[in-house]
Amino acid sequence: MEELIKELEELRNKIDNHNDGFIYKVTAWSFGSSQTFEFTNFFVAREFINHYNGDNGAVELITNNKKFAEEVSSHEGISIISVI
Repeated sequence: MEELIKELEELRNKIDNHNDGFIYKVTAWSFGSSQTFEFTNFFVAREFINHYNGDNGAVELITNNKKFAEEVSSHEGISIISVI
């Protein structure tokens, strides 16, 4: 089991650090505070955005990946999308 956990952690690290060549800057507003994060691939950015559904906060997305911006434009937690 320990070996499987180690493999899972290594795989997660590869996913988190993969760079698809686009910019994903996400600002999250929740309960009166905000934090900004930069991601290097759409998968991790989408995973983060999915934590916010409008009831528990909202996010602003700035990206140069037009296809991704269109894909998440109807997400209920997105308040602003800027394509640069």
